[in-house]
Amino acid sequence: MSEVEIASPVPVLVRGASVSLGPFAPWGPALTDGMRAAERQFYADPAAGVQMGYWEGTPGESRASRDGYTEIFHVISGEATLHTDGAESIRLEAGDTVSTPSGWSGRWEIHRPLRKMFVVVYDRG
Repeated sequence: MSEVEIASPVPVLVRGASVSLGPFAPWGPALTDGMRAAERQFYADPAAGVQMGYWEGTPGESRASRDGYTEIFHVISGEATLHTDGAESIRLEAGDTVSTPSGWSGRWEIHRPLRKMFVVVYDRG
């Protein structure tokens, strides 16, 4: 499989629980020293404004925002709390599927190493 499949007319299969994401590195928006993450994109369709990939992070806290895109993700493993600025927090665990809409901002608090599959849909306009 190539690194990123670009707008293929055939299905793209990725075994998400075991796929290698590459080396972990310090996570840029981390609020916790030592937080590390790995990410790998597997599909992109620039014309449609969509991309798909996997992300995994170690325990810690980080800021996040969705400026110009919506992210839908499915938690494959781990546990976290997603704190939305000005709203209630939600506890996440394996099997949960969540949408963070364009304009969302908040904070991730990862309790146990978290792996998620994400789909990003860029705003049109």
